[in-house]
Amino acid sequence: MRVVSNESPSGLSTTLDKSWKSTCKIILGREIGELKEYTDWLNDYYHPFGIRKSCVSGENVVLSDDHYCSSAHVISQGEEVKETEPLNINEIKDIDSLADAISERWTYTGNKVLGNSSEVKQSDSITNCQKILDSANLQYSSHTYRSFMGRECKYSFGCTYLGKSDFVIRSTAVFKASRIFESHWAIDSSDIYFSFNCAGCHDLLFCFNQRNKRNCIGNLCLPKDKYLLLKQKLLGEITGYLETNRSLPNIFDITRNKPILQKKDLSHLEPDETINMNEIEKGFSSTFKLLFRKEPAKIDEYGDWLSNYTLKVKEKKSPFGCKALFPETGGRTNITLAPEERRVSENEALELGNEKLAEEDIYSFNSLCDNLHKIAFFTAEFTSGKRENVKDCPVIYHASNAYKTYDSTYGQHAGYCSMSLESEYTYGCFKILSSKFCINCYNSTYLTRCFEVDNSTKCSDSYFCHNSEALADCMFCCNVKGLRYAIGNFPLPPAKYKSIKDSLLEQLGDRILKNNVLEMNIYNIGCSEVKA
Repeated sequence: MRVVSNESPSGLSTTLDKSWKSTCKIILGREIGELKEYTDWLNDYYHPFGIRKSCVSGENVVLSDDHYCSSAHVISQGEEVKETEPLNINEIKDIDSLADAISERWTYTGNKVLGNSSEVKQSDSITNCQKILDSANLQYSSHTYRSFMGRECKYSFGCTYLGKSDFVIRSTAVFKASRIFESHWAIDSSDIYFSFNCAGCHDLLFCFNQRNKRNCIGNLCLPKDKYLLLKQKLLGEITGYLETNRSLPNIFDITRNKPILQKKDLSHLEPDETINMNEIEKGFSSTFKLLFRKEPAKIDEYGDWLSNYTLKVKEKKSPFGCKALFPETGGRTNITLAPEERRVSENEALELGNEKLAEEDIYSFNSLCDNLHKIAFFTAEFTSGKRENVKDCPVIYHASNAYKTYDSTYGQHAGYCSMSLESEYTYGCFKILSSKFCINCYNSTYLTRCFEVDNSTKCSDSYFCHNSEALADCMFCCNVKGLRYAIGNFPLPPAKYKSIKDSLLEQLGDRILKNNVLEMNIYNIGCSEVKA
């Protein structure tokens, strides 16, 4: 795997400025100025990454995931730390001694730029990407600025959670879409502006909760020629506002604290969400036993611990009577910006999508802003495909046996997770892909039987590992690859490793069962004061 360091920003800034101008021309019809003039505005939706100082060079290090303890040692990808001696028998005799010894030699790595990447600056967790600035968690993408968590995307500015999309400005949760501006939940769509929760749609402005619609403004469908004329007028007003103010109001703030005009009871749309908890408990129990060889209590006994670093889901009654699921404020998603009083369930949202603005409301940008509250309702729920034995899971796409999980896509058996994608038997995980039998693992791919692993790939039977690749039967390893039977980055004879591992797992399992939590985790293992 070829590793490419972060490049100088000067030439890259010039390149991205050209990309920004061409993107604005494609989406808005004309250029609106230089990229640097819109930095603050494009910052609004970007989830700030961590910036630490390298303990080796003193240079800035970008961390896409900054839950690491404040006293942790941080290095940049490619920097080397002083070689240490293998742990001695006294340092690995019990979990507390091991935690003390590991904390003194542990380093977290940022500025990770991997694969066939080039022209990347001030970014982390970038794989097979080109022309990336101030971004994190991207794969197979290019021409991107201030964007977080994207795959196979081009020309995105100030965005989060993108997949297979091009030419996107200040938008969230965009998948298989093109030419998206100030919109959220745009799926299989194109030419969407100031809209929310639109799928299979094309040419929409200021629309909410639409499916398979075309040529609409304010949820009102228009003849194509009329739509195109009005679109041109509105985009002229929007670009004029941008050139004057270097920003725009967003659809959340436009509709906040405005009266709800629809007085109706939609409680009959509440779905029957009975769940067989036996299947949930069996999945969690089998995974816990694989990792710790002990029988756990009920999964909810460990709920707070499992959800420490995931998007916690909460429920509330909508204004129309149904239970609505939303991630808690402060999570890593912009849906938390939605006005509390306008949060609804998915079924309610689709029903309310039948509301339309009057023709006199849609003929100017100012008028649309004044009247948008008549149709604006927000949901954090999106379900499609197979949905079997699922409860308290806002985003489900072909998934089963999921519980209190935010986004299970092509997944089975997930609990207290966020973004468990194409995975099975995952609990307490965030952004885990193609993995199975994992607890408390983060930002990783192709893991099997792992616990407290982050920013790693193709690892199995490993515990407390960071920024590692192709590990098998390893514990407390960081910034290494291709090791087997290793503790603290040093391989051991298989029999000795097995003996030590058995002892450590016995201690870890007992503490989890006793306290329903383990204080030591992959984010604080680098702190000397941490105990298990």
